[in-house]
Amino acid sequence: MKRTDFRGMCTLASEGRLTWVENTTLHETGRVTACGADTLTVDVGGKNEDWHMRDCRELTHGYKVNYEEVLKHPHEFDTHRD
Repeated sequence: MKRTDFRGMCTLASEGRLTWVENTTLHETGRVTACGADTLTVDVGGKNEDWHMRDCRELTHGYKVNYEEVLKHPHEFDTHRD
């Protein structure tokens, strides 16, 4: 995951927005609940796990979020997974 995507995803997660990722190493998916320097705290079936950003890819419904725009206007975006 690119640093810009990571920062944008963390911005949305800090606002409580639904942001989902897949760990490409573990092949698990979960919802981002918090961020560290290079890690995402992900809720995986009710259990929190810390995943390194390099091992993650975003999951969204129907579109790829442009996180450069999210960082400019964070209140206008919402991601979700159905």
